[in-house]
Amino acid sequence: MPRINHDSATYGDLEKIPNVRTITLLPPGFEYTGKFEKRMYDSQWRTNPIEPKVTEVKNFQGTGKTAVIVEYGGVTPASYYPFIWN
Repeated sequence: MPRINHDSATYGDLEKIPNVRTITLLPPGFEYTGKFEKRMYDSQWRTNPIEPKVTEVKNFQGTGKTAVIVEYGGVTPASYYPFIWN
């Protein structure tokens, strides 16, 4: 699963990117285990993110594939969301 990582470009007065979510379609033969772990990637990690909401959708929009939808809520620009998906 993707790691949410924002660059350090100038965003003006943008304080938070609202309603960030990812949708990952799993290839045939793969399953989402329902497990993830938090990790710190660098010494600049100063926030404690909320647990993401994870939803698994079988046959996503008639594709025959399973989608794993992760809702992160609001994310601060130029920050990491330290979750590794298993």
